[in-house]
Amino acid sequence: MKKGLRIDLGDFLITADEHNFILSEKSVWGEGSQHAGQDRLYNQQFFPCLKHCCTEVLRRRLRKCDAVSVQELLDVLSRLSALIREIKAGIGKDYDI
Repeated sequence: MKKGLRIDLGDFLITADEHNFILSEKSVWGEGSQHAGQDRLYNQQFFPCLKHCCTEVLRRRLRKCDAVSVQELLDVLSRLSALIREIKAGIGKDYDI
């Protein structure tokens, strides 16, 4: 049985249905919850193509970074570029597309 696209990016998860790529942000249920410590997904956005979905992941990660200089920003961009290369290399091996 085919499970479908499921790319785990640590703090984000990309899945797909027959029409869209779906971006979900991951968090952990708090102590007061009956599901404390378990992962949860929220902030779903839908994209017509994977490129737009990945661009949104990059935007969100850049907005959350704590860079205070151009060099630090370039370092963040370099790490994000490495992540994209890893995902690209993984397609066809670990990801079911």
